[in-house]
Amino acid sequence: MSGETRFLNADLAAKGGLRCQSIDTLDGLERIEAEWWDLLARTGCASPYLTPAFLIPWARILDEKYSFDVIAVWEGDRLAGIAPLFARELALLGVKFATRSFPLHGLSPPFDLLFEAGRADVVSEMVAHYRSRVDWNLIDLLNVPASSGTVRLLQEAAACCGLVCSVSDALMTTLVRLDGDWDTYWSSLPKNLRKTIRRGRRRLGEHGDVCLHTYPDDRFSLDELLTMAFRVISNSWKRFDDEPVDWETFIRETCERFARRNQIRLRVLMVGGSPVSYHLEIEFGDSLHVLHGAYDAAWRFGDPGQVMLAAGIEDSYRRGCSTYDFMGTKDYLSRWAQDSRQHVRIQLFKNTVGEKAKLHAYRQISGWRQRRAENAVEAMRERRLREGGAR
Repeated sequence: MSGETRFLNADLAAKGGLRCQSIDTLDGLERIEAEWWDLLARTGCASPYLTPAFLIPWARILDEKYSFDVIAVWEGDRLAGIAPLFARELALLGVKFATRSFPLHGLSPPFDLLFEAGRADVVSEMVAHYRSRVDWNLIDLLNVPASSGTVRLLQEAAACCGLVCSVSDALMTTLVRLDGDWDTYWSSLPKNLRKTIRRGRRRLGEHGDVCLHTYPDDRFSLDELLTMAFRVISNSWKRFDDEPVDWETFIRETCERFARRNQIRLRVLMVGGSPVSYHLEIEFGDSLHVLHGAYDAAWRFGDPGQVMLAAGIEDSYRRGCSTYDFMGTKDYLSRWAQDSRQHVRIQLFKNTVGEKAKLHAYRQISGWRQRRAENAVEAMRERRLREGGAR
């Protein structure tokens, strides 16, 4: 029933019990947006990556890579949970292998199932729904926070359904816990890092007035600052040429959606009237989450990316945030962060010899593909930085 919204366990609706709704279009996700935000408020969710403001634009740009298989669990007319899973079919040595996973592309953000704390019945309903189907080989949930209640509840639900549940370490992200004040934090940073920031500011200042413009506190509109940001990106190693997805559309739509809820911080660093670096942060709960950033490779000598990080963290202190959360995993971030957050990979599969053999092949080949992709990205980065420095 592609293109339609399907209800399962519909006989429970009249009784006020749980029922699963299968959503396989963007329009279907848009239609439950209000209930989705209400569920987020009730869960106390701390992740902007589980909001419709992020997931709908993210799903839109990955529409050709995945097909939708999102499950919404309803309790009467109230949304009780969402499993933001998407379907993909791979051919491994001539054998088809179908996965259900979060929508991933490159280094993807932390995701999770969304439900009210302790609602084991909601998680069980999600797992039972997938268990009743034969159109998948693996449910692959990458980058779930290790502290999430999802881990234990999925293990329990899988055991009840006769599924195998595997949990392994995955992404490690870094964050700054904003205790005390900016001056104390600045003094605690490594001496070489502080020297780099001061030197960068001085070098940039030698080429003109240095100004930091921020939306929504500045005189520029969101559209004007986005135009500057895209100019920076086009001259950075992160530029969008040759990319298989429409990153500009994603960034613009995400900014517009979060801006409607006053949850966006868009910063552009200007030198002599030219944009040299930009940072995009989502203000969600009492934290700032770094979503994306870039700098013009021709200005690399002034370390504009590091200068921007200092500005973002200092602003977080002024705003009274509790954390400044990096999504990235680069080594240099550890110089800024005093803490880290572990994420895990949860895999659910059927307990048969044939399914286990398929899974083994999938893990071997997908691991090789991931390593190849990571090496290609690093090679592209180095090449583009050299090109930028030569201009």
